[in-house]
Amino acid sequence: MGISVYPDPNAGNSSNMSGLIGQPSDAANATGSTLFSRLNFVVQSLAGSENASVSSTTIAHTAGAAPQFKASIGTPQLGAITDYGFVYATTANPTLSTGTVISFGSAMTTGTNVVAANVPSTLTVGTTYYVIAYAITSLGGTTYGAQGTWNTNSNITIGDLYGGGIVYYDKGTTSSNHGETAWRYLVAAPADLNSSTSMTWAYNTSTQSNAGLQTAYTGNYADIGWGEVNTNTIYAANSNSTSGTTAIYLAKNYNGGGYTDWFLPSEQELLTLFNNRSLSGLGTFQSGYYWASTEYNGAYAQVVHFNTGSTNSVIKTNNYYVRSLRAF
Repeated sequence: MGISVYPDPNAGNSSNMSGLIGQPSDAANATGSTLFSRLNFVVQSLAGSENASVSSTTIAHTAGAAPQFKASIGTPQLGAITDYGFVYATTANPTLSTGTVISFGSAMTTGTNVVAANVPSTLTVGTTYYVIAYAITSLGGTTYGAQGTWNTNSNITIGDLYGGGIVYYDKGTTSSNHGETAWRYLVAAPADLNSSTSMTWAYNTSTQSNAGLQTAYTGNYADIGWGEVNTNTIYAANSNSTSGTTAIYLAKNYNGGGYTDWFLPSEQELLTLFNNRSLSGLGTFQSGYYWASTEYNGAYAQVVHFNTGSTNSVIKTNNYYVRSLRAF
């Protein structure tokens, strides 16, 4: 673009230019005004183009999959995204400095992208969390979307992949009824722990019964909520159960999802799992008996058949399948 230079009209020599462009001051003013208007238009057009666009955060549920935080993030016209992700907290409108951050780094395809992050399974049960998507750009700073909410009671549903396995039972409230850790949901491991080789329950001894479990099966210690207590009691009382060849050992030492509080289910916990065995993500169950942590007596323990749903009392040295549970 050419640039015109005009002499100072007050310098005394403006008349030398009068035959060429008329009054220099008028031309300068007119040209300057036009340039200013054009520059102002360009500036206004580019305003905000250095910022990313960020949508509100939603919660996505798919049976057999982990619940997710989701949002749409658009790359800026100028500059680039240097970081993006989600931030959450138990107080409204969390920021990068006040909340817990789930960061994806800087790699993002130009345009609008749907981003998702699994809801952390370490969140406190019975608590509402506020979640906001964010994007940081090289020129525009940080942009936040509108917040969404996640409640660990109302948002967790049967069939969710959460807490290291598949959620298959909801008690409705968080409580402890038998001295176990307070819980509301039961989670099943997504696969058998011994699908190729069945295992004994524990050794044929009455030690377990003497540790506080019943000597005659009456329904106690079989109900939902007893699996953790049964497993811990048996494991602590019988050193023979702490080898890798028993169902008690296998279930208690499973660490799926990084958790260390798994247990062998009680009879009713196992029967409830049988009734929900078709949930997506639970994998294949064997057409045979699965061990429960419920005893019949010192020599016998309970099992559930995963083809018929029938229960039975069998000698503890028999070999059957194992599926571990945890509660939260």
